[in-house]
Amino acid sequence: MKKKLLAALLAVSLLGNGALPVYAAQVNAEGHVMETLEIPADGKTVEMLPLRETADALGLTVSWDKAAAAVSVTDGRTTARVDTKENIYATTDGTEVRMDAKAERRDGRVYVPVSFFERFFFVTQSTGEDGTITLENSEIKDPTVLNEFMELEDGDWLGLTAEQKQEDLDYLYKTLEENYPYMNLLERKLGVNLEEEYKEAREMTAQTTTDAQLFVLLEWLTGKAEMTGHLSVITPFEYDYYVEVYRSLENMAEEEHARMTRLADVYGNEESAETYDALTDLMWPVYQKVMDYYGQTASGGTEDETPNVETKILEEGRIAYIAIHSFDMSKYDESKKALFDFYEQVQDYEHVIFDLTGNGGGGSVYFDDLIAAPNIDEPLEVDTYFLMKDGDYNLSYFGKEMFAPSARLAEMPRMNQEDLRELPLAMLQENVVMPLYEEKLLKGRLWMLVDGAVFSSSEYAAMMTKATGFATLVGTTTGGDGIGTDPLPVVLPNSKIIVRYSEFYGVTNDGAGSQEFGTEPDILCKAGETPLEVCLRAIAAE
Repeated sequence: MKKKLLAALLAVSLLGNGALPVYAAQVNAEGHVMETLEIPADGKTVEMLPLRETADALGLTVSWDKAAAAVSVTDGRTTARVDTKENIYATTDGTEVRMDAKAERRDGRVYVPVSFFERFFFVTQSTGEDGTITLENSEIKDPTVLNEFMELEDGDWLGLTAEQKQEDLDYLYKTLEENYPYMNLLERKLGVNLEEEYKEAREMTAQTTTDAQLFVLLEWLTGKAEMTGHLSVITPFEYDYYVEVYRSLENMAEEEHARMTRLADVYGNEESAETYDALTDLMWPVYQKVMDYYGQTASGGTEDETPNVETKILEEGRIAYIAIHSFDMSKYDESKKALFDFYEQVQDYEHVIFDLTGNGGGGSVYFDDLIAAPNIDEPLEVDTYFLMKDGDYNLSYFGKEMFAPSARLAEMPRMNQEDLRELPLAMLQENVVMPLYEEKLLKGRLWMLVDGAVFSSSEYAAMMTKATGFATLVGTTTGGDGIGTDPLPVVLPNSKIIVRYSEFYGVTNDGAGSQEFGTEPDILCKAGETPLEVCLRAIAAE
């Protein structure tokens, strides 16, 4: 948590940017007393510690790169690089971040902000009654990114007040209350009363001292939904992806362009872009530190080296296997080449297995264009329904004239009547996939493997497959929420953090809610079995 300012230092904080640094309070680092150098930076006073002496006291190793005028500090897991010319602090993988102030060289020593040690290493700060700050190696147990992020001393990018944070929570809950279609389902399935959770979160804002803690609080609140109806906070690590995906209209039907462009504009608004730049600068070193602790390599936002499409021959001339890890539309073109080349190679195989286990979705066009269309010789057609609340935010994207009254769906045998009463608007969705060629590429029997991680657009693929018999579905019941369209982003008024939610409550043509029930496979796995094992056993039995 943010430490209390020392009364003795208040006068220093009034100095202008041109004032000389002064030596002031003392800091204990594992029993060693360190003098702090105080410097004015960006209108505030920053406490700086002698780097080598503090690092030595904390058991960290320091090395000096004279040519680069930089210092490296490591605990054996994480390495932080300090530039002594500019405000640049680099993580293990070289990602550069800024801190309260650049490193300072005084009297043969290099000074860094006190928070440097907390940010990059598992070091905690505490303040005694006399105002002396103590740094010590924390006793860590299974650290998490969010827990470490919450504890940042310098976790502000806007300096929001408690009232501003409450305004953000109020705006979010009001928007969800009027527009989010899964309030009843949360309570029925998860025992989560979102209104009560919101009230608790609102009270907790009074205890927050940084903007970072608001982000963690939003993660906590939306996390109660366990992704029901896609309810979630956009993280700094995925923000750019959403902006880029919605800006790219390639492979999208023309009638989708206006909606996609609007979504891109909402995600990419200037204020949210600045917020997410700042969030990234704050969170990346924390993420790096935690990944290093577990001996994992942080990606730095680069592409995963694992191909999205992996293919194998399981039995020469007879059984082929295709694993598709996501329906990420940014991988559409590379996936198309990999899939169509393999289709040509195995077109006469007796069995081709599509493995979607673990596939969390992406874009439904991926399934339509790359899996179904090339491998059918007559259309796939399935009717589903979108139900929606008539909140202003929903209606700003979808005009009321697009819907009919939902009351007429009450006779559907699996329709939840309590949910239906909260959803006055209904739209028939005719899902049609047309053959790409006169003859399908794959001539043999198709199989599709699924599990509980199959969600969103991959759930759509499972639903379409089960309803049309496109392939034999094998595995466990899917995760659901595959009947609908892109979730809507909500920009919070003060922090500019973005939360998204599914606006549609999708149901099959018998009224079964996609989010609640998912899709049950044709062949269910028993405990301890994998979908692939069960599928191969079914093939052997033919």
